[in-house]
Amino acid sequence: MTKTTLLFATLLLLATPLSAQDTKGATPRAAPPPLEEAGGRLRAVLVGISDDQDPGSPDLKYAHRDAEAFADWLRSPAGGSVPDNQITVLTNKDATSGKMVAALDGLIVASKPGDEAIIYFSGHGDVERVTKFNLGYLLTYDSPPAVYAAGAFSLQYLQAILSTLSENDVRVFIITDACRAGKLAGSEFGGSKATSTQLAKQFANEIKILSCQPEEFSLEGEQWGGGRGCFSYHLVDALYGMADANADGTVNLLELGRYLEDKVPTEAAPHSQIPFTVGSKATKIASLNADALAQWRQQKDGGAVDFKKIDSRGLEDLALAKADTNVLEMYHAFTAALEAGNLMATDSTSGKSADDYYKLLVQEPSIANLHGLMTRNFAAALMDEGQQVINRFLKTDPATVDNIWANPIKYDHVPAQLHRAAELLGEKHYVYKNLKAKEYFFLAKKTRKENHPDWSLDSIFTLKKQYLNAGLAHDSTAAFLYESFFEFLIIDSTIQPYLSQAVALAPNWALGHSELAVTYNFIGHDYDAMSKSLQHYLKAIQLDSNFLSPYRHIAWMYEGLGKAEDARFARETYIRKVKEKYQHEGTSIPAYELNSMGNAFWRLKRYREAELVLKEAIGMTNGKYPNPFGNLLMTFVDQGKFEEYIQTFERYCTETHANYTQRKVVCEKLA
Repeated sequence: MTKTTLLFATLLLLATPLSAQDTKGATPRAAPPPLEEAGGRLRAVLVGISDDQDPGSPDLKYAHRDAEAFADWLRSPAGGSVPDNQITVLTNKDATSGKMVAALDGLIVASKPGDEAIIYFSGHGDVERVTKFNLGYLLTYDSPPAVYAAGAFSLQYLQAILSTLSENDVRVFIITDACRAGKLAGSEFGGSKATSTQLAKQFANEIKILSCQPEEFSLEGEQWGGGRGCFSYHLVDALYGMADANADGTVNLLELGRYLEDKVPTEAAPHSQIPFTVGSKATKIASLNADALAQWRQQKDGGAVDFKKIDSRGLEDLALAKADTNVLEMYHAFTAALEAGNLMATDSTSGKSADDYYKLLVQEPSIANLHGLMTRNFAAALMDEGQQVINRFLKTDPATVDNIWANPIKYDHVPAQLHRAAELLGEKHYVYKNLKAKEYFFLAKKTRKENHPDWSLDSIFTLKKQYLNAGLAHDSTAAFLYESFFEFLIIDSTIQPYLSQAVALAPNWALGHSELAVTYNFIGHDYDAMSKSLQHYLKAIQLDSNFLSPYRHIAWMYEGLGKAEDARFARETYIRKVKEKYQHEGTSIPAYELNSMGNAFWRLKRYREAELVLKEAIGMTNGKYPNPFGNLLMTFVDQGKFEEYIQTFERYCTETHANYTQRKVVCEKLA
């Protein structure tokens, strides 16, 4: 959802200086001392309105959460442990005009010289269109549509409140993160532009912290703290102490402004949102609490938030208000194509894709202020499938792991989508390098015999490695790229450091530990190698007890270490886990799992059960999967069923769909 800073539109009418007549003969007052020195008290009125009473007004999603988050900071040691009786929070249905009047009147009555007052507003704002003055209003929960004078919160009245506080030597902080949606009455008359020139005018006791420039819109989305405004999210981070650039234990207005001007535009891009502050830059905004800051940093991952689509109804309404019918129809077709997943033209695409409409719309000057958000949302849609695949892969989702290794053809279209997203955002965007790393990951998966039937395996593996190394050149922290070198284990026994790095970067990735265990076992069969292998298999099970792959192999490690009883128990556990998993899911056990079960039954000398599951696996794959033949032949050997052995061997050699070279090698080994 989009938000535009009301303060630009109208709130800083409040900051208009006294006229010459008003100030004639007046003695200039010095700013009050810092709160700690003055022994004053801080009080706050915080308003956040996501859902208002007017069904015709586009709702916000997270404005109320922004107000609540700011209140949480005030209550915390980092915010001075302000008691609840000094904080008034009005959200949604409670944020009526009457309650706002009462709260702000109470702020005047309670505040004494040397005190501080914070007024925080997150929600809609607009200007009336009847008079030539285009008077400004904060839109409360019960504001009447269009006829603001009949019940919205007048900025003229708010001006009187602020003037009174300032004249009483109360330092006032005004923080606004407000939107003007296009369907709100008066938005088409350019009220924000008419009043933005007032921004530079302020009283000595007033500090302004604004979410964006006059003609910009501030963004909100779930990627910021699970659902917050981008500005509000980083404002609270800054106040906890993350804006303390010179590490002196305080955050002043200069540091706060620079922090917001760095973080918000970066994460809003390519949409333009640049916060700014008005007031004395040396003003101390917050004092740091070391414990609170350390705990707050621990909650953060240290990196930028995820790049996701923005719900932009408010900005769309305003931007499209002046567009002609053709542009409107084209824009709605673009958004419909995004929703339908028709992102880029393909042979199977019916009608135009989102990319086709995008290329036309970015040439339309009538919606120029919508181009950045269009680009962002299109790029996010292009990124989504590949990102979701990798997210599931890093969670060791069985279907995704299987698809990436056994059925990657499902993802052959993903590299082009990621390439286009990177192209749209540009090299300077904070997700560009990671995007390119993912593009090369999927290009490596796309490079296989099915897509290059005339290539040798050496050529395919060479190109795969080139793609993976190119990905690492863009993002050396991508664990999924290091893991992908596991595919070369059968031809390159030196890939173990790549798997070790994957585990180091993603220590809670069960698949990474399992495959690292395989590499230790593959490159060495001594006690040390088997011990390391067992250690990582057990870690994988600890991280994900439903991940079956480690159970398939762990028994072999126990046997190699001379722990026969542990090996027996591991195989029985594996068989039980497979049955439980697929019974719970209500799906058939896949052939590769049946093959591993057959091997386990064979090693447990449960030959009849081994035969049943291995024959079922062979029947499911019509000879395309050779492994069950080998395990079935071993069960016949152990039982002395030589006639069945010969029949199965002949069937494999004559009916398998494996290529000639592979069949010849397997048959020679079995013979």
